[in-house]
Amino acid sequence: MALDFQRGMEALKQSGGGGGGYGPFTPYIKWEDGEDKYVAILNPVDEIPKIFIHEYIPVGEREAADGTKKPIYAEFLDRTAPPIGDDVDPLTEKGSPSKERNIAVGVELEPIMGTGKGGRARPKGFEVKTNEFKRRIFDDDGEDTGEKEDVVAPAIGFITQSGYNFFGYLGSFNEDDGPHEDVAFRVKRRGGDKNTAYDWTPFIDQELDLSNVVDYIDGISYLKPELDEVLAEITDKDLDDQQAAHLIASKLLDMRLEELADPERYEELTSEIEEIKPKFGGKKKGKDDAKKTRKSQASRRTKAKAEADEPEPDPEPDPEPEEETPSKEDRVAAFQELRKKSGRNKK
Repeated sequence: MALDFQRGMEALKQSGGGGGGYGPFTPYIKWEDGEDKYVAILNPVDEIPKIFIHEYIPVGEREAADGTKKPIYAEFLDRTAPPIGDDVDPLTEKGSPSKERNIAVGVELEPIMGTGKGGRARPKGFEVKTNEFKRRIFDDDGEDTGEKEDVVAPAIGFITQSGYNFFGYLGSFNEDDGPHEDVAFRVKRRGGDKNTAYDWTPFIDQELDLSNVVDYIDGISYLKPELDEVLAEITDKDLDDQQAAHLIASKLLDMRLEELADPERYEELTSEIEEIKPKFGGKKKGKDDAKKTRKSQASRRTKAKAEADEPEPDPEPDPEPEEETPSKEDRVAAFQELRKKSGRNKK
């Protein structure tokens, strides 16, 4: 499916601010009230799209470690909004108004601390944070073998936020200071309701080391269907760490957009849903209310500003980390080993 999403500076400015299974684990980067994180947004402005999305739609249940049942949530694009443009969006009719958002791929960073003026510690550079977890092993037919493997992965994930209180800053930064994708930022969330704001602090002059994205590319489970192709392009084009990380982010974003827009996935996971109740209270939506949610693009922007950042339920948990951290192998040897696994060794 090739869809023409509205991307770039105009998409940021117009966003209010200046098979029965559920697929691979979808990584996210989110903030709680008062939390701050060092991050880099790897997609350039002209790749970041505006989307109209249904968030936190319950599509099933999973069994938690304590034996309790937890809901499985999924996200879907509004079928009536650009770039799809269908006449009807079933989820809207069932009580879920879509929200205007921007989406990009980011990485969480670890600061490399140095000494600044007055002897105070301050970041002198950044590297990509990594996570360790156990991943299920599937056979060639896609069946779960019951075994697990130790995996190290870069802390990479999708950031889906309002342009009004989050992504709008990137538009301003690019206009005033230049491209953002090789800049580390400290981002802090203030508030947990509709008045939520994000404070951005850029570290323009500090080095950003993205090598962990490439070194541990095999740990990005979501990328697996396209892993061989990405590895081949990195090697054939002799991309450096920065270029390779940006390629990986671009591929991940395109994969996610195609997944969100997939009509078969939409039908399979939502067809049995009869009604979606407001997650944060309020009266039940009737048919007339559902019809009113299908508004013009301009009114969607107004609504997005008012709903910039509602309180969010807990997302699916990250894979459980292991106690022991594997030692980092030599970068070249590790990458060559990945190439061997992919069957695409460079001649």
